[in-house]
Amino acid sequence: NDTESHVVVPSATTTTILSDAPDPSIVGQNYTVVVTVASNLGLVGAPTGSVAVSDGSGASCNIVLSTGGGFCQMASTSPGQKTLTAVYEPNSQAFASSQDTEAHTVNLPPSTTTITSDAPDPSEVNQPYTVQVQVGGGGATPTGTVSINDGSGASCNNVALSGGTASCQLTSTSAGQKTLTANYSGNASYAPS
Repeated sequence: NDTESHVVVPSATTTTILSDAPDPSIVGQNYTVVVTVASNLGLVGAPTGSVAVSDGSGASCNIVLSTGGGFCQMASTSPGQKTLTAVYEPNSQAFASSQDTEAHTVNLPPSTTTITSDAPDPSEVNQPYTVQVQVGGGGATPTGTVSINDGSGASCNNVALSGGTASCQLTSTSAGQKTLTANYSGNASYAPS
């Protein structure tokens, strides 16, 4: 009789993030991450176990593999460029762990800025008139500042919102049709508009 040692190692695997949709997503919006895990040699069937997915800033979800793939939903809680990481965790010694990464963009929710009134209208050259602005969003009342101008030099800058509204007095120094523009600066919860 003769003996010889022989080492058997787990089958190497490849984890692939197939999709992450919608991309970009907005803060708090669910997006679906689809992942597959395959045995590199394909000799021992589809890998079993689970895949842990994270966005690198606190959001995560878990996939229990079914025939080598699966999906989960997660929602990122902060804006910016995220790196999704999917880590395969085998549940048997037949397979080795593997991972994949994918870029994902998360934007702030949109806001809407509306000029609700400008009075008196018409006004005369050098006569002050009051412009009122409303800023809205899909959640909490927006905070921050707005800037308003008449397109020909008259402006109010960084007017603080109160209850989502702001107002300021403009004084146009030339006659003619003016185009009033209100710009919301955005904040940690809403995109500018």
